Amino acid sequence: MRGDSVDVVDILRVALSTEDVELEAIPVPLDGGRSAALFRFRLSAGPEPLIGEDLVLRLPPSPSAWRDECVIQDRVARLGYPAPEVLQWGTTDAGSYMVMRFVEGRSLFDTGSRMSGFRRVPAQLAALMIALHRLDAAPIREALIATSTPFGLDARARALADLHGSFGAADHPAGDELCAWLEQRQPDRGPQVVCHGDLHALNVLVNGHTAVLDWELAAIGDAAFDIARTKLLLHAVPMDLPRSAASFSRTGSAAVAAKCSPGGRRRGPC
Repeated sequence: MRGDSVDVVDILRVALSTEDVELEAIPVPLDGGRSAALFRFRLSAGPEPLIGEDLVLRLPPSPSAWRDECVIQDRVARLGYPAPEVLQWGTTDAGSYMVMRFVEGRSLFDTGSRMSGFRRVPAQLAALMIALHRLDAAPIREALIATSTPFGLDARARALADLHGSFGAADHPAGDELCAWLEQRQPDRGPQVVCHGDLHALNVLVNGHTAVLDWELAAIGDAAFDIARTKLLLHAVPMDLPRSAASFSRTGSAAVAAKCSPGGRRRGPC
């Protein structure tokens, strides 16, 4: 059975280690995966505990940071952080995959459709980020090392330089300046924490509970990386918002940074 040209059943047979896999209906493509393909499905035959459950198959576009995504999402969920439970992950001839539980809900962006809702978003994001950074990163780092070479923040910086080199420096001279600027201004290393890397209102679902989605950029690194990414995303407003809401989102970016910085945490909870 195929979903958007992907043979979901073949992948699930490998993922679930059984040939006895049947789906209730054609897998439904899900919105929200900007780079990964997502399919919602239910099993009518397969491992007994999963039959009839709403599940999601996630197919990442690149294997470079995929193992980090799977391991970090799995481990933070085990530690009680609100992330979808990872059931299986691995590779097939068709590529990499992750199977996780489906989480029902509306994004913070949708629930904040009124101005009063938008005012709550920075505090909600800050609270989620602080809770994530307070998790013990050491066992998660060990799990990453045991699985593969972690595609951490240093590797991402090297990948950026390699990408620039592949385009040809002569055609993109500004790239040389950017790479040199980044190399010369590496900050002092702070405490290493679990970073989500893409924490914004569209990646948080609420429905009587909270679920943080899309761990593709997750890494063990300095908390400043996570804070800066969310601040940048809110300030740039990469979505179609009314002018008043867009202005508030930019203001909220500073609020998130203030609440998540060490000084901000001393002022009390969000």
